[in-house]
Amino acid sequence: MGLPPVVLVGAFAFRDNRPMAEFFPFRFYDPLRRKWLRARYLAERQTIAARYDEREITGPPEIRNGVKLEPPNSPLRRPPPRT
Repeated sequence: MGLPPVVLVGAFAFRDNRPMAEFFPFRFYDPLRRKWLRARYLAERQTIAARYDEREITGPPEIRNGVKLEPPNSPLRRPPPRT
């Protein structure tokens, strides 16, 4: 058994047990406009396949640890429940 990957954040290193996620740049065919459009966001392969009938991945994936996208000290984050 291997150890989880080590993640470096600033001067600190810690082991991250969250699952890895791959987000791809892509383009898709818009039948209304009758042309290919480059998506303005990255998405996982299965999300792209579920949403678009005609699609094409245009670059290498961006690999992220876990799917939590907000920073730890975000002002938009909900405060922890009081005990």
